[in-house]
Amino acid sequence: MSQEKLWYQYWPEGIPKTIEIPGNISVDDMLDEQAEKNPDLLAMAFHGKTWTYGWLNDKVNRFAKGLQDLGLQKGDRVCVNMLNMPQFVIAFFGVMRAGGVVSPIVPLQKAAEIQHQINNAGAKMLIIMDGFYKEEVKKLMDENKIPTIEKVILTGLAEYLGKAIGIIGALIGKIPRMWFWPKGPKFARFQDLLESDPTPKEVKFDTKKDLAVLMYTGGTTGLPKGAMLSQYNIVANCYQCESWLPEIDLGKEATVCALPLSHIFGLTTMMAVAIKTGAKMILIPDPRDIPGLMKELAHEKGTIFAGVNALFNRINNHKKVESFDLSSVKYALSGAGPLAEEVQTKFETITGAKIVEGFGLTETSPVTHANPLEGRRKIGTVGFPFPNTDCKIIDPNTLQDISQPGKDDDISTHGEICIKGPQVMLGYYNREKATKETIIDGWLRTGDIGYIDDEGYLHIKDRLKDMIKYKGHSVYPREVEDLLYMYEPIDEVGVIGVKIEGGEETIKAVVSLKPEFVGKVTPEDIKDWAKENIAGYKWPRIVEIKDEIPTTMVGKVLRRELREE
Repeated sequence: MSQEKLWYQYWPEGIPKTIEIPGNISVDDMLDEQAEKNPDLLAMAFHGKTWTYGWLNDKVNRFAKGLQDLGLQKGDRVCVNMLNMPQFVIAFFGVMRAGGVVSPIVPLQKAAEIQHQINNAGAKMLIIMDGFYKEEVKKLMDENKIPTIEKVILTGLAEYLGKAIGIIGALIGKIPRMWFWPKGPKFARFQDLLESDPTPKEVKFDTKKDLAVLMYTGGTTGLPKGAMLSQYNIVANCYQCESWLPEIDLGKEATVCALPLSHIFGLTTMMAVAIKTGAKMILIPDPRDIPGLMKELAHEKGTIFAGVNALFNRINNHKKVESFDLSSVKYALSGAGPLAEEVQTKFETITGAKIVEGFGLTETSPVTHANPLEGRRKIGTVGFPFPNTDCKIIDPNTLQDISQPGKDDDISTHGEICIKGPQVMLGYYNREKATKETIIDGWLRTGDIGYIDDEGYLHIKDRLKDMIKYKGHSVYPREVEDLLYMYEPIDEVGVIGVKIEGGEETIKAVVSLKPEFVGKVTPEDIKDWAKENIAGYKWPRIVEIKDEIPTTMVGKVLRRELREE
């Protein structure tokens, strides 16, 4: 049997194979409609305070009017740099309602990275948390290194906290803050814009052509590229995500926004989908504070919790894990990178919550696949394509389709995963060559290697450019990482290929240890365990122990940084 729609054999009951996606709705229309229908539903929760959809929509209208009064016009790019806080949600929808394009900046970005994104996007305005401005952007402004910026709109994390919490937090250094804000014609205050009349000029969108988000995505090489996501792309993925959820109780769902909303996974699945479904967003500014995250989740009764391998692993290994209450969680979703089976099993055993793994990328808004939330999930896979989404495997060298179903031990059936669907980006901003190389006849080349098995489930093996060639064998770093997680002392791990004498490539594992094993476990101990438990051509010949493994904001191991080190 060929790969043609193999997934329909075990398609989850009650989930449509195709859905109708309106072509005349913009992203901010979803908020406007929700607020009109259900103005008193809770939209956001932040450190004990809550706000309704009616309140949020009013603030978005006022902010949009304020932006228009500052000169924002249709198509202008606006960079947004802040943590998960009410201002991010207001700014995101406010920019769109004013006609602008949002280009979120991940909070971990440093000055040179911010400079590249702003200049590449040609951003006209920057909406930024004051602490980030002080640390990373002030010098860029002073030296005129981001000349396209005409207005900087400043806000502070403490603005929507209780006054005492804000002052105390700033004093002890937990809340980034700039005590004295710059003044002058290039600067404005977030709260001042919210004093505008709630009457922005209406902007009409061609939803399939006009951009909603310019999301920068890094690769294994080169500077980040701007993925152009249209209004239709984001709306389509929201409708697709909603269709995959078996039961939505209006007014009773709460998404746990622990992943940064500046990352496409958090932006779409936790924020935009919440708006579409009328859920409450539980805004978590610091997901590394595990007790704080768990406290907010329990207090606000989070029902949909999206995370990544690193986050679930931190919860598993926290010393207070037995006291955490996740009883309200109906669905835990894992994406933005591989989920180690050891991490998944331990999390489910400890919490009683079920994790469902999915797949996507920035270029697809982001979700393309997921295991069924109810029904037959297959551990170690990312499930089926979403409604209206197609998937195929190609030979990355010849670009020819691999038609036969894949098997884990048959590398000839592995190839590059390609996606076609309404969530696929328009292309890379000002990168025509890269766009043509990535999107061929409507099919997006993901750069990921995998296979579709005989039941239609997609298996992800690794990034094409991360594959290691060891003495003629193809070794997938992700697979070696998953196996190493089975060794109890290991907390986090990244596996890379490194060149050795003679130009050959060998396998290196960089690991961090759980606190109780620091100083007690050596690289030789890890190699000895690996020799006994991993195939001879896969186990790491070099092991390095570090205090911390470099990761992205959403917990992906930065293999490029490991190679550069």
